[in-house]
Amino acid sequence: MRKPLKYTLVIAFAMICCMNAATADQGDTFTGMARVIDSDMLEVDGQRIILFGVDAMDRNQTCTIDGKVWDCWAVGARELQILVANEPVSCTDQGIPDPFLRIYARCQVGNVDLNEALVRSGLALAFRRQSKDYVEAEKAAKKDRIGLWKAEFIAPWKWRLMRGAPTAR
Repeated sequence: MRKPLKYTLVIAFAMICCMNAATADQGDTFTGMARVIDSDMLEVDGQRIILFGVDAMDRNQTCTIDGKVWDCWAVGARELQILVANEPVSCTDQGIPDPFLRIYARCQVGNVDLNEALVRSGLALAFRRQSKDYVEAEKAAKKDRIGLWKAEFIAPWKWRLMRGAPTAR
């Protein structure tokens, strides 16, 4: 007897989640040269990593400064490239599963917390649903009106929902 498609999709999703659990555990560390994938995503040692506790603008998401379009996504991605350029990155898995085989991690270059640096530069927001660790950095950027805080923007989690993304993060 054939199983319905819905049943097959549920099984496939469960298998992906199990594979993800087998690839990384909380506390696992990935170290090496990083390649910037997105404004809040890296690839280190072959592993796709989303920066934990932060959320940055999505590709094709723009902001506005004095009525003019500003490519805030590209600026954020470039800032992350500058932060990881020519030095090894060390990322520690935070143990949060992702259905796309990516992990959420805190990343450093030397003594610099990349997650915090991106928020402090105003090019990412503290993602409070994951962590409150970067709220103070966000407040400082907002107070100084730098990065996104000098512009008009839609929070990236709202942007994704408005565009019909299956998940807000």
